[in-house]
Amino acid sequence: SSTTNLPGGGTLPDGRSPEAASSTPMTWVTPETPLEQVVVMFDREHLTGLMVVDQQQLVGLVTVRDILRCIAQQTPLDAPIGQHMTQDLAVLQAQDLNHAFGAIHTMRQRGIHHLPVVNANHEPVDLITVNDLQQHLVPPHVLKLQTVRSLVTPRLGLVSQTDTMAMVAHQLVELQLSCVLVLDEEGSRWSGRPIGMVLRQDVIRMVAQGLNLDQVTVRSVMRDALFFLKPSDSLWLAYQEMQQHQLSCLVVLESDETLLGLITQSDLIYSLDLHHLQHAMGATWQLMSQAEANQANFLKHHQAELERLVQARTEQLAEQAKCDRILTTLTQHIHESLDLQAVLSTTVSEVRQLLQTDRASIFQFDTAASGTIVVEAAAEGCSSILGQAVRDDCFADHWSEAYRKGRIQAIEDIH
Repeated sequence: SSTTNLPGGGTLPDGRSPEAASSTPMTWVTPETPLEQVVVMFDREHLTGLMVVDQQQLVGLVTVRDILRCIAQQTPLDAPIGQHMTQDLAVLQAQDLNHAFGAIHTMRQRGIHHLPVVNANHEPVDLITVNDLQQHLVPPHVLKLQTVRSLVTPRLGLVSQTDTMAMVAHQLVELQLSCVLVLDEEGSRWSGRPIGMVLRQDVIRMVAQGLNLDQVTVRSVMRDALFFLKPSDSLWLAYQEMQQHQLSCLVVLESDETLLGLITQSDLIYSLDLHHLQHAMGATWQLMSQAEANQANFLKHHQAELERLVQARTEQLAEQAKCDRILTTLTQHIHESLDLQAVLSTTVSEVRQLLQTDRASIFQFDTAASGTIVVEAAAEGCSSILGQAVRDDCFADHWSEAYRKGRIQAIEDIH
């Protein structure tokens, strides 16, 4: 089959060239071939594309999308395929294709899943498909650095088990999907994780068997959805799982099992385009560089914060040490002398030095509104207020009770 031959320099896991992947002769049809025969060929040979050749010249291409469109539109099965083939083709000259990644770049640029290869006379040489590329190419390790979230598509086709395959065919065509998901339906709302899926080839198989899609339910055809990806999984894992299970799409669920979307075979293959990989590597490098810069700024900030805290703690300990020295001095004076005036004089002197103030004094209340400065320690040049009587009725009315209960006030600048 043409869908198993891959010209160019792609490498198989065992080191063989892509041309050695199959010895099956290239498959093609003429424009007069009936649609029914083409459907049977797609089902029997598991094709996704088929070249249409007239007098040894490539004149068109029939893809699985073309077949599904004919099915959805209920095209008569005896209609010649030439009336429904794609004629505006992107092709590669055989001599221009020297590596499989060159085919990927062309397919990604033009948004196609099939790429005919022709010789100088426009005679068909082979047909490269997304499925061939996935089966034959070893994914680069850079896919381990990219997550499924970067490629997930939210465009979904959803059906219930009681829907018909005709509805599935319409969704596949209208939304241009490779599969639809089967969910339980509660009332008018979808609920839960997918319980199955229906692929494009399942629809084609039903038609090839001569069944009426309006009479076939999804329940009788659907496949079990046994494997789900997480958004944080790597594209490498997605590639391996899709290759192992031979699926064209995989379901992506959030951690709470919310349905996020699909990752498709074509999206994975397009991600292998060297230009895309170069962009992805550049983006990854930028993220790593930004992370390193953020880490450096984080450490620098926390180092400065740590230095500030150490400095503050050092100053706090120094102040505590001064207070301890004053307390020790006062205790010593109390033990040495029972003279209250001497103890108070020592106290105000030590406090003034500790607080680095011009004056420290002790005020003795006679009443709630009046009192006298009974002890004072003042810097040189400051006039003395020792013995000065003070009366303040406003203080007695509004503040005396608060200060009696321990109120403390510090004013940085009294002027």
